[in-house]
Amino acid sequence: GDPGRLRQVLINLFSNAFKFTEEGHVKLRVRLDSQSEDEVQVLFEVIDTGIGMSNVTIDKIFQAFAQGDLSTTRRFGGTGLGLTISKFLTECMGGTIECRSVEGKGSTFSLKIPFKISLDINPEIIIASQDIALAIRSQPIHALVVEDSPLNQMVIKNFLELFGCTIDVVENGHDAVKAVKTTRYDIVFMDCQMPVMDGYEASRRIRQMEGAGDIRVPIIAFTASAMKGDRERCLDAGMDDYLAKPIHMQALDKILQRWVLNQAAPPLEWPSH
Repeated sequence: GDPGRLRQVLINLFSNAFKFTEEGHVKLRVRLDSQSEDEVQVLFEVIDTGIGMSNVTIDKIFQAFAQGDLSTTRRFGGTGLGLTISKFLTECMGGTIECRSVEGKGSTFSLKIPFKISLDINPEIIIASQDIALAIRSQPIHALVVEDSPLNQMVIKNFLELFGCTIDVVENGHDAVKAVKTTRYDIVFMDCQMPVMDGYEASRRIRQMEGAGDIRVPIIAFTASAMKGDRERCLDAGMDDYLAKPIHMQALDKILQRWVLNQAAPPLEWPSH
């Protein structure tokens, strides 16, 4: 398996799932499918409760420019190339991709990808993750995630749940201010660029609400590009630290250690470029 190709395939599948699901859920399920001495086969399933497809449509969806029907194209848009590319990338990794679907009930896209077994594992990362998870479970943490991208919401939510956190999710700064006003959070993860109200303005308003009191919730910025000047803008708005996108588990470890568990952790260096 290739991480870059796998990421692209999953992004394509999630984009489709969110596009065609107006209510219900979109889920990712991952499990070990089979194992040999030097290889494992991992099954990834993207499951939605969207509009679904007929058997006739399923037979065509991996063909270039194929989409359910003209009404679907008019309503949801798209060129129909995403699944063709996903199939090509999957086969480049030696894997397979299949679809099961019921009209009006949803679809499941299944990826089977082979991975070589590697014994080159950094035990320090595993121990750090285990330690942080145990500490959080002994000290329950309530986190607020402020992010307008459904895919990014799911990623950070899943990561935080692995550490035993409870999470509320809102999709803009206006809703974040309302949430902080009514609920006590141990930490807030704030996207910088959002509709309605961005993360900078939301952070300023949260700090104004807190005033000079003893309670100050840590606000962690989500940023896709940490350019020169971004750090100062975040700090001026009242944010405390940042997580660069795409989010990595080890960086999240450090953030939780520093701002919630009050454990010693080296400061994250803001890239200067």
